[in-house]
Amino acid sequence: MRFITSLKPLKIMPRNLVQPWLIRSILVGLISSLAGWQSVGTALTAVRFEPPRGNAPTETKGGASRGDIACTSLTSHDTPQIVLLTPTHSNYSLTTLKRPTFLVYVSPSSAPKAFFSLKNAKGQLHYRQAFPVPEQGGIIRITLPDSTAPLAVNHPYEWGVALMCGGKLRPNSPFASSWVQRIQLASKVDASLPNQPALEQAAIYGSNAVWHDMLAKLATLKQQKPQDPAIARTWTQILDSAGLTKITSAEIVN
Repeated sequence: MRFITSLKPLKIMPRNLVQPWLIRSILVGLISSLAGWQSVGTALTAVRFEPPRGNAPTETKGGASRGDIACTSLTSHDTPQIVLLTPTHSNYSLTTLKRPTFLVYVSPSSAPKAFFSLKNAKGQLHYRQAFPVPEQGGIIRITLPDSTAPLAVNHPYEWGVALMCGGKLRPNSPFASSWVQRIQLASKVDASLPNQPALEQAAIYGSNAVWHDMLAKLATLKQQKPQDPAIARTWTQILDSAGLTKITSAEIVN
């Protein structure tokens, strides 16, 4: 029995047709790769803070202030014992939150606790809280609890922190105070925020002059990604621009 095998000749594309096809494929691959590389490079959102326009609310008074040096463990009195993380060139900052987060730097001291207070423009107490202070100092976050009444929109509140030297408040206790005011963002901006990454949210807050919410977002990112150089650089740049250069390297302790 004879088997006849039919072999179809292999069609080989002419060289002048193969080369353009290969070149096109390579170019498409390179362009896609470059586009992807560029998208990664531009994904690092720039966060900048635009100060609020106009004057501070008429009810406000003064800016941050310091009490006499007491219960310090430092030999130098050049470093404030309490620094509120707010722009030093303004006596008030903005938030959009009903119960915002405040950040304060406390230098190394023997004070076991500090005292936070929040009052309305009439001086009526809105909230107060004593909180522990680490001996080595650092940046402490204070968030108003859900049980606290929400801040009223477009009303200024004075907030302050005092060190409890020896566990007590005294006339010469180191202290600092500033003002905060809650605003409402444009509805389009507000609606888009939940769908944005945290860094993009910080950028949006910053471009809308909302200091407290921007800084709280950055503080969270800094703790979540301590080795991320871009976030560390952004944190430093924001504090530098606010006149808080002396505490850019301070640790966030809670």
